[in-house]
Amino acid sequence: MGIDFPIFLCVAAGLSALSTYGLILLFRKRGLPRRLTEKTAYRKKKVIPAYGGIAIYLSVWLTLGIISLKNGFFPREMMGLWIASSLILLLGIWDDTCKVNYFIKFIFQIFSALILYCYGFRAEYFTHPFTGESVPLGFMSIFATVFWYLLIINAINLIDGLDGLATGVSAIAFWVLNALSHFGNVITGVLLGALIGFLPFNFFPARIFLGDTGSQLLGLLLAAMILLGSFKASVSIALSIPLSILMIPVINTLLIAIVRVGQGRNPFQSKGGFHLHYMLIRMGLTHRLTVLILYLVSLFFGYIALWMLRHASRPVSFWVTVASILLLAVVYFGIDRVRQRH
Repeated sequence: MGIDFPIFLCVAAGLSALSTYGLILLFRKRGLPRRLTEKTAYRKKKVIPAYGGIAIYLSVWLTLGIISLKNGFFPREMMGLWIASSLILLLGIWDDTCKVNYFIKFIFQIFSALILYCYGFRAEYFTHPFTGESVPLGFMSIFATVFWYLLIINAINLIDGLDGLATGVSAIAFWVLNALSHFGNVITGVLLGALIGFLPFNFFPARIFLGDTGSQLLGLLLAAMILLGSFKASVSIALSIPLSILMIPVINTLLIAIVRVGQGRNPFQSKGGFHLHYMLIRMGLTHRLTVLILYLVSLFFGYIALWMLRHASRPVSFWVTVASILLLAVVYFGIDRVRQRH
């Protein structure tokens, strides 16, 4: 490349951040179809556009395209990521313009997961938490992979309820993934840069929303990057590290599903304020403070992931993850009890 890789990575992230920032300014000046602004009016008294996901998509692939042209080739894995992310982008635009049934969403998401599976973004082994033995998943690999994509795509989608929350939590996750690789990864660096360029418009009070386009896109890309071959050795410690990286959105999603099922509701359709961030708001925390607290918690779990990779044994990693999940569950249901008493 002619320059040190860390410098190259910073340049790529900077280019991505600048492109996202510039595209948002262009969109704000020129405007996009009005339907992309109407769906988000429920969160604010005024209508706020929801084309953040489109800007992030264009910025990421513009930057990666420039890098590929410079290097003279477009990696096969990157092609698969582009195809799957394009499909999710189209689903998101459709969902942001006219509400899409959750069953149709799942079909698109499963198809995108299968595309990425074919291009190598897959879960192939399960690492025993105590012995360290890697057990091939065999034909179960495809089911584990599809479940992983569905979980993360919808986890990021569900946490996109406050200004800047999904963007910031995803940025922290991409930063941790970059740190897990000794010299970083170009794709995660570019994705992190794109979110840094978008966050000034999305943080409270938001001027642009991610929309379902952006939240589902980020979920797909996060899930894919965790399963990328270069990270498999780092994140295969019995799911401890992947769960730590995405602890807030994943546990939030699972607890919401548990509460809804316990109340006899459809976990995919029910409306309700069971989200952790809404509970904090109802306790009296401000919008901005709630988001900042969840940023700090995400950073905390991100540092735990790095610590587990570098210093902890597999059994310790397993029990730290179990303790973290239980702690979040206690906080989640504890907040609900406090709210009900007051």
